[in-house]
Amino acid sequence: MSLLITSAKNPLIKQLRHLATNAKARREAGEYIAEGTHLVASYLAAGGTPIRYIYAESARDNQEITDLIKHLD
Repeated sequence: MSLLITSAKNPLIKQLRHLATNAKARREAGEYIAEGTHLVASYLAAGGTPIRYIYAESARDNQEITDLIKHLD
């Protein structure tokens, strides 16, 4: 599923920002945020299955990121 987010006020972005800055919220949600291609690739190599993935539209120009997206889709 693809979703274009155009506002920093989007509820999903607010939730992710809260999780990214609050360890207690991450523990309570049982979620982890892997930011960056290296961490995402390591997570996938270890057999992880992400709940969701988010990337900037401009990231489509980055081959490393497009390879990860292909793996996730």
